[in-house]
Amino acid sequence: MVCESGVVVSCLGQVEREDLIPQVADFLLQFEDVEWVVCAGLFDGNVVMSVRNVGYVKNAGDVVKRVINGWGLGGGHRTMAKAIFPQAEWKNRYGSLSVTAVRDVVLSLFLQEAV
Repeated sequence: MVCESGVVVSCLGQVEREDLIPQVADFLLQFEDVEWVVCAGLFDGNVVMSVRNVGYVKNAGDVVKRVINGWGLGGGHRTMAKAIFPQAEWKNRYGSLSVTAVRDVVLSLFLQEAV
């Protein structure tokens, strides 16, 4: 897990249940001084991201749409959103599916759009 400029990013690696990803995101949003949470995990051949925010910042659904930029699936609402990227395409684009690599890419993408 890493926190920068009020954005917390966590990558869980491979998960057996997809619903673990948004549950962790909801939990991390409770931390002090956190405005955004992006929790990612690998599930069923995809990189799945659950995005949460405190509600008085940019719209989470709009941010996710800008982050996916036409090559993944996603969308959402003001305070919560989801993005899905095929693992094969992620690997071609970013080179690695390691926990650290995914976390670092996600942090970079969301710092550009959310803050």
